[in-house]
Amino acid sequence: MLLPVFPQRTFSLCAFSRLRRIPLPTPRPASVRNCRVRGRFVGWRAWCSPGLRGISSATPYRGAHPKAKGPRSGHRTSRLLSSLDPNTLKAEDLVDISGFVGPKLCFKLTSTRTSVRYRAARKNGVFAVSPFPPGTRGFLYFRRSPHEHAATGEIRFRILRSEDAPLPVSEAFALGSDLISPDGITPWRIHVLNVFQSYPGIRAQLVAEGHVSGAQADQIDAILASSVKPGRARILENIADPFIWDLRNHQPNMLILDQGGIISRLNFNLVNAITKDCVPYIPTGTCSGRALVRFELAKVEPDREPKVVIRVLKIIEPPKPEDAEIANEIFREGELVHKYNTLARTRMGPWSTTRKAEDRFITPSSRKVLEEMYLSKPATP
Repeated sequence: MLLPVFPQRTFSLCAFSRLRRIPLPTPRPASVRNCRVRGRFVGWRAWCSPGLRGISSATPYRGAHPKAKGPRSGHRTSRLLSSLDPNTLKAEDLVDISGFVGPKLCFKLTSTRTSVRYRAARKNGVFAVSPFPPGTRGFLYFRRSPHEHAATGEIRFRILRSEDAPLPVSEAFALGSDLISPDGITPWRIHVLNVFQSYPGIRAQLVAEGHVSGAQADQIDAILASSVKPGRARILENIADPFIWDLRNHQPNMLILDQGGIISRLNFNLVNAITKDCVPYIPTGTCSGRALVRFELAKVEPDREPKVVIRVLKIIEPPKPEDAEIANEIFREGELVHKYNTLARTRMGPWSTTRKAEDRFITPSSRKVLEEMYLSKPATP
């Protein structure tokens, strides 16, 4: 009698017992195993999807990125980036870093690998890193600055729309939008000062492509060798640039780039909006809230010289109810930051710097910028 023939399976002896045999998993078919896009396994289904060409062939995803179950701790990207210049980007430079905590990027003109992060912050004594949000699919690029300072420019991430995948890279890039930072207002960026301090791979690529000249690189290195440490400081490339202000912090960590090549650090009390007899004493009058603000120059008193003031452009995060009574008198959207008398419980005039404090961060060229912008037109209280 003939016995039935069964498919032969592969077995291996267990390391702990000679009496038990453990079946090895059946290898994947070669047709599926070899379905890779530039070294990245995409599966049979993605490989057979129609329309994988041009930009869309550089990534296995068409349309929105699939929902992630949680942050991806992996650090690899699917391809080598050839350029950071928006004018010379190729379809192969497109990356999808959605959900990654610290994806590592490799560049064609340098052997150094660089890891980038979306947001890193210390909360309740614990250092936490936030993953890149869903849909972070596009190009990493260098954005030039119109300002003259040597240390201007920044790395950004341009997100592409899924419907623009069939278009040439230049057109799809122009129709895309920059990744927004966790504050929900400003673009995500890595300033060139931070690049030279902490991202050697990106630095080497910028210098190799000519985005940063040798003379500029020497100036930036000289800045970093001095007492200037960018770190997590808010960097303004122009004194008139808007910035996000945590309203509870009266001494924000800021660096202001001057047209004359000078960097100044904001190291004085930005606002002492209330009298010190208030208990507890809170210089800004609030322990919560965030706002988009900017420096301006205005004649607070008609018979005196103009002073630096601060205008609230937008309240991003309103103060908590327990802070609202005083904070709403000091910070009003569209108006200048005002002072507040806690004894009389009345709103006073606009807050302004003293000349001594102003000299700590206002250079002659920066003051000229503010004069040209605001003294030619009447100030709004």
